[in-house]
Amino acid sequence: MKRPPDPPQLVERVRGMNIVRLGVQYLVVAQPLGPIDFERVRPENVPGIIVSESLHAARRAANQDNSIEGQIELSPTRKPLFTGEFVAFSEFDRVALSALVQRPGRNIRALEIGSWLGNGSTTTLVQQLQSRGGVLYCVDSWKGNPNVARHQAIVTEYDVFGTFVENVRRAAGQDIVKPLIMASSDAAAIVADRSFDLIFIDADHAYDSTRQDIELWLPKVKHGGILCGHDCEGRIEILSGDVLMRARNDDTVDGVHAGVVLAVHERWGSSVHLWAEEDVQLPNGETGRSTIWDIVA
Repeated sequence: MKRPPDPPQLVERVRGMNIVRLGVQYLVVAQPLGPIDFERVRPENVPGIIVSESLHAARRAANQDNSIEGQIELSPTRKPLFTGEFVAFSEFDRVALSALVQRPGRNIRALEIGSWLGNGSTTTLVQQLQSRGGVLYCVDSWKGNPNVARHQAIVTEYDVFGTFVENVRRAAGQDIVKPLIMASSDAAAIVADRSFDLIFIDADHAYDSTRQDIELWLPKVKHGGILCGHDCEGRIEILSGDVLMRARNDDTVDGVHAGVVLAVHERWGSSVHLWAEEDVQLPNGETGRSTIWDIVA
């Protein structure tokens, strides 16, 4: 049985900011709380949480403003930003995700697990939330998926978190995006149940990781809210059973994210909605398919 995460512990205060330790990571709660109330150390009621694995970086963060521009200082690298081609989110995915964001109405509280460079689903979410008074929490380690060679190549050569910040800035999302630099499981430990209108999963596509993300984040969605994710190309029949099981912890096999397909099927079977099963139309009239899946909580 997996040991439950350690509870948050107040380490010190810097200029009225609380530095809280959660496991091996440090949270800077960017608003004075008085005597620390551990139940309040959650994104939905304490805006502006910044996360680092270094106490020194947390102290530095506590001495600066809580803007996303300030948070770039937490990036431990001085590598260049990534400006190359990396397309992992199609125009059809953008249309499908936009349609999902429009369902809850206004003042939407959304969370994304797996933001990576910030040029795909993050940009789409920002564009939709800006006009709806929304806020977006982005959970990522910004270290790339271990089973994706190109991720690791980019991490080695480029400042991935800095690239994310720049892409958010270009989308004019710096006022509504709140990065949480931590593992998905650590973020779920500080987020209250039933606190988000929409949660989008697009992190590690291995079966074990996808299944864990689904189980961790489904309780965090409000009743009637939406849990959704990326890279589910179809039902379980899309691959033979042997191939599906053998490749379940790879990123892709034959263009299919076997781990995602298997995890989504096991959790919901035929009740989950797959955008891969219907035509999606772009503004120019072109039609195609999206690999987004969604379920109402």
